[in-house]
Amino acid sequence: MGTWEIVKEVPKGFKAISTKIIPKTKLSADGSLERRKVRVVVRGFAQRPGWDFDPDHIYSPTLRYASLRTAIAVAARYGLHVRALDISQAYLNAPVKEELYVEIKTADGKSVFARLKKSLYGLKQAASNWHADLDQHVKNIHNLEQLKTDHCVYVNRKGGTVLILLVYVDDCFIIASEAKDADSLAKAMAVTYALRYQGEPDQALGINIKVTNDGIKLSLERYLARKADELGRDGTGPVTPITHRLYGLDGGTTPPEYRTLVGTIQWAAQSARPDLAYAAGELARFQHCAGSGHMAAAYRALDYAIRFNDLGVTYKRGGGGLEAFVDSDHGSDATNGKGTGGYVLFYAGAPIEWYSKQHGSVHLSSTESEFIAFCNAVKAIKSVRMFLEEIGFPETESTTVWEDNQPAIRALVNKSANSLRMRHVNIKYHFGRQAITDGDVKVVYVPTGDNVADFFTKALGGTTFRKHRSRLLQ
Repeated sequence: MGTWEIVKEVPKGFKAISTKIIPKTKLSADGSLERRKVRVVVRGFAQRPGWDFDPDHIYSPTLRYASLRTAIAVAARYGLHVRALDISQAYLNAPVKEELYVEIKTADGKSVFARLKKSLYGLKQAASNWHADLDQHVKNIHNLEQLKTDHCVYVNRKGGTVLILLVYVDDCFIIASEAKDADSLAKAMAVTYALRYQGEPDQALGINIKVTNDGIKLSLERYLARKADELGRDGTGPVTPITHRLYGLDGGTTPPEYRTLVGTIQWAAQSARPDLAYAAGELARFQHCAGSGHMAAAYRALDYAIRFNDLGVTYKRGGGGLEAFVDSDHGSDATNGKGTGGYVLFYAGAPIEWYSKQHGSVHLSSTESEFIAFCNAVKAIKSVRMFLEEIGFPETESTTVWEDNQPAIRALVNKSANSLRMRHVNIKYHFGRQAITDGDVKVVYVPTGDNVADFFTKALGGTTFRKHRSRLLQ
């Protein structure tokens, strides 16, 4: 690939960057060994800003999981074809602009120096260089347009057909009206890049993908099974991931494995397991002072996920359009008086985006908390509506937002209502009111017992938890 050019010595004024050899094992969808590989990486921490790289040009966008889920939900709803491919040694396709030299250790311990020609893994600018190279390629050669809502998604709409390319570093998804268009794009990309074409995928990015005539299911069965083996868990977990808030537990010196557990739960929660979102957010607040009680809570959440590792979001063929549920728990944290807001967006009958996070400020009433949670949900809704329009599947009707606080609904719909109660609320939160006026959303009352967003604001008992989970996961 012409990654580097061997030189006798490093020119005066330049400094060779050291490298390291990293072995890696890649597993197949069923957890068996797929292949082993060895990668030479640059120790990028030794690079000098302004000399070895431009600090203003090291950023690279990454595909949002919400974008991936939304695109897959569209494919399920309209019966589109889903394909996947993996670009081999992606970064090595991108040229290096700077004059850089590296030191490579041979098997006998001797040093060999080389001038870099391509973006070796580990370079601070490698990801940025790769994205720029691929971006130019898909735009100029394949006539795909980059979305404004997600710079890692490209689309080509012509003659009543649609072709969508989603890029997560070196993993790509192709969604197309016609299977031959997806296959043609993959074949054309293979002319420029060495790649492995998976066809219809059964797993990607650690997520299990099951495509049927009835829809598409995303789950983490393989990932959670692997974590069970790594951590020695037996799969006999509880029926809920969390039973109460954690602020009352005694703190301590955080064990190193606590952060590993929280990271595992957080990744699962943000990829395909919304039932872990509240527990993940609660656990993450104590990474600096976790005690034995927090460790027990983390293992509980993980054991729950492992026990129900086959659950996943299932997008249905012919499923419904965009709708949302929103809720807020007012002042539930006794240590700071803050509540937790949450929402979930459905498309094709299953969640495409969800949110569970403690509010950034103290609110004076449940109405105010719900008002602000509604604004956060509307921001997500408008983003998804723009995304759907860009890929050629616009929402033509107002998006229904289900809300269980009637004073908050009156404050949103009737701008003069509760003026004394709401007049201190920051103007940015009136964004939700404007969306109602513009017709992007409409707010409808739902009884608290039927508001699935309650799932994201507090720890629920087993019966209520299972009721809401059945609407999110299958």
